Amino acid sequence: MSGDELYEICGQGGERELCDLLRHALNSELRPARLAQREKTIPGLVSRADVVVWEGNDRTRPAAMIEAKMIYASDVVDIRDRWQRYLSADATKLQPAVSAGVPAYLVTWVPAFLRVTREIRYMKGHVDGKLRFDLEHTRTAALDLLGEFGTPLHAASTHATSDDGELVLDAYLTHLAPLRQE
Repeated sequence: MSGDELYEICGQGGERELCDLLRHALNSELRPARLAQREKTIPGLVSRADVVVWEGNDRTRPAAMIEAKMIYASDVVDIRDRWQRYLSADATKLQPAVSAGVPAYLVTWVPAFLRVTREIRYMKGHVDGKLRFDLEHTRTAALDLLGEFGTPLHAASTHATSDDGELVLDAYLTHLAPLRQE
């Protein structure tokens, strides 16, 4: 994928496109032993998971479930409480699967637009076309936020340069733990 394509996807809040790319990447790696599908409902376990991975042709019990979010790096700091609620809703949605022993994960993409020459969907995190926060600060904040739901892993980082700007797309994988009862 070119820097222009990645910038365009992330600049317009492209969570759905990133989920489609995740499904495609999983199928490229896992087939034929496993199959990843998007937007699946499994009665009794989950209402419309972003990605469900099945063992071979067995569609009776999933091998894994994934809920995904894209959060702008500045939002991890500026509006952490809002994203905590969104991630909590996803973690709660997958709890029946976790309780049934199905591995469940949050995949979180955090684009940090280091330089913006053409406006993106959410410009509040930038001043004079530059991210208001240090990249390491937003990464620490992301790990802290995701740590509320399990053990987060900074799984990947992609740097992209485009005619429209420059970004770093971090991907985090959080293996969901059972929610604490309060």
